[in-house]
Amino acid sequence: TFKLIIQTAKTEDCGQYTAKIKNALGEVNTQTKMNVSFGPKFLKELANEVLVKEHETAKLTAEILANPKADITWSREIDQQNVPISQDDKFKFEQQQNTSALILKDSLLTDAGEYICIAKNKLSEIMSKSKVIVVIPPKFVTQPESNREVELGQHIDVKTIVRGYPLPDLKLFDVKTQTEKVSSENEIIIKSNNLSETEVEYTFSFVSVNSETPNAFECIASNKSGEARSKFNLNITRKPELLNKPSETLPLLENAELLLTVVVLASPDATIAWFKDN
Repeated sequence: TFKLIIQTAKTEDCGQYTAKIKNALGEVNTQTKMNVSFGPKFLKELANEVLVKEHETAKLTAEILANPKADITWSREIDQQNVPISQDDKFKFEQQQNTSALILKDSLLTDAGEYICIAKNKLSEIMSKSKVIVVIPPKFVTQPESNREVELGQHIDVKTIVRGYPLPDLKLFDVKTQTEKVSSENEIIIKSNNLSETEVEYTFSFVSVNSETPNAFECIASNKSGEARSKFNLNITRKPELLNKPSETLPLLENAELLLTVVVLASPDATIAWFKDN
């Protein structure tokens, strides 16, 4: 009696085994094919997180090895319960050799959550989970109103509404110097008001416009899925201000030339008219 013993059978031991028996008079062969059964195991689990933009397609993929072949089912967690997923206009299953995939079409915010892949054969069962995060890139729903006219010393509010998920952060920059403008009680106060889970209103309150206030600004709204930009200008006006004027009394010799000079700061540019004795 001759024996070949494989003490701990593994998947790589599968295959055809041949015994060749011979002596001086001849040879005989015998063959047997060994197939090792094993429960499912992941060659590649689902990604921990899958980021997908609103209305785009998400794909969850796992690689699974099993013998006999595993049955694959998909479910999602809703209210702490696993709800099975069926193929329809929203969901589609793909199976190629050892790769299984769930395709989520036209992703909406309501599709976000935890998805579960379960592989099962007669020997055992395994599962892998993935969190689908649906995001909306920032977009200006209402642009900040540009060319607003404001006089020196006055207060003005500039508002804008931005859409996105997660709700976008918004930063304000001076276009000329490219420096960020931050809230200051004496200069500008930036306030936000969440209108919904996808829209936020930002208000830029210019406390008191002065000669140092920039007139060109750029807003940059950003979240984890991208950014959006928008610019606006302030049309800063000022009533005429005398910087230099002639003396109240000017002695002048007869036949000499008279020159009266007035220096004025104004926006828009001032016009001047001259009068004599009213």
